[in-house]
Amino acid sequence: MIGVFFWLLLSFLCGFLTISGLGYRSLFKDRYLTFAFSLITGFGISSLATFIWLILNNGRLVYYPMFEGLLLAVLFFFWLKNYFKVRKESGEGDKHSFAEQEGETEEKLGRSFERFVILCFVLCFAALFFLGSRIPHGLWDSWAIWNLKARFIYRAGEAWAEVFTNKISFSHPDYPLFLPLTVVRGWLYCSSENHCIQILFAVLSSFAVLCALFGEIRLQRNAFLAIIAVLTMFATPSFLLSGISQYADVLISLLFLGSLILLHRYLADQDRSVLKLLGLVTGLSAWVKNEGLLFFCVVTAILASESFLRQRRLQDFKEFFRDYIVGALPALIVLVVFKLGYASANDLFEKGLNLADKLSFSRIKFIGLVMWMKLFLFGEWNKMACSLFNPPVLMIAYLLFNGVCNKTRAGMVCFLILLLMLLGYFAVFVISPHDIEWHLKTACNRLYLQLWPGFVFAFFMTVVNNNKAGK
Repeated sequence: MIGVFFWLLLSFLCGFLTISGLGYRSLFKDRYLTFAFSLITGFGISSLATFIWLILNNGRLVYYPMFEGLLLAVLFFFWLKNYFKVRKESGEGDKHSFAEQEGETEEKLGRSFERFVILCFVLCFAALFFLGSRIPHGLWDSWAIWNLKARFIYRAGEAWAEVFTNKISFSHPDYPLFLPLTVVRGWLYCSSENHCIQILFAVLSSFAVLCALFGEIRLQRNAFLAIIAVLTMFATPSFLLSGISQYADVLISLLFLGSLILLHRYLADQDRSVLKLLGLVTGLSAWVKNEGLLFFCVVTAILASESFLRQRRLQDFKEFFRDYIVGALPALIVLVVFKLGYASANDLFEKGLNLADKLSFSRIKFIGLVMWMKLFLFGEWNKMACSLFNPPVLMIAYLLFNGVCNKTRAGMVCFLILLLMLLGYFAVFVISPHDIEWHLKTACNRLYLQLWPGFVFAFFMTVVNNNKAGK
């Protein structure tokens, strides 16, 4: 258990110091947001560092903790530099204002209610961990893709790169390594292939989605809407099942959600300090699955267009893009090295594209109809409450009766990104070389699940009426 503790502590410290070093302290107004963003950035940066170490040290992991200690020392240096810079600019006022802001949040909720919320989150975590421990190896994707790669890399030493071969094509050798390298780090600190590592990381990813949703909606709207949003996620059976099954879909949904939260803050408040962290989180999504690369491209295109239209001046646009790309650069560089130097060809493109047979009207119509039907079924809500509880249907009905209550440009941009992601998924199904019925059956529900937390966030920030004073 000491190894598990160090694995968690060092990852969290890495994320916390990164957020602080980038100068974006606003997230620390809420403990739930602090936890969620420290978790995803810390584990993400650590997995990038593990990949770099594998290349530099030819697959030998024995001295990796020293490399990670050096990384933490560098991050701590930048944290100190930023800390003294803030103190010099604002004196003790900054610290005082932080204390006041935390106090305001607690006063609005009430201390007893705050304790009740914490108790509920503890029970949620315990329930997820209990369910996850029932399937320690996860389900198909977990042991056939993610844990298979983790075990190969952990055991193979100098032959670690042999895992990226099409001889085991079911393992998707072109998939990035955020998840398997995170598991490898945990096993390294435990000195054994401890099942607790993959279970805990899967549970923490699911738990962090709930924390991020609750923290941001509570800060920007009110506590009641935040609780409803969390209950909506917790009442989605496929979300719970994917989380405890150790699939990567919940992890990438967390990064999508974190990116949308930061994007919303940037567009709503024009806070330039968020851009580096936004670039980092969005870039890390591309380090999880190939869908994350599509997400990075969509967010970058939308953000660049939005920034250029607002700022007009080319110099301002260059400064914006520099901050955003600097944040994304670590993940992008590692991803390019992986894709060009190690990964096999993607199964969608390895045989080339033959669009002549793919663009038939009947095929496109079939894909569209299936995706439309699965939009209301992907959460597996039909298995509960006699099929009477279906959040997408309820949300559409609410929208038709009440309209958009908070017509902010930031919220509309979030919805636009989600729509473009759906169009991207649709295009992938159209060009897919696989049997289309099989591909839709195995992939469509999980693709929707990746976007589901982001949609819940955008819905409660934009559509639902807000009774919070001053907002």
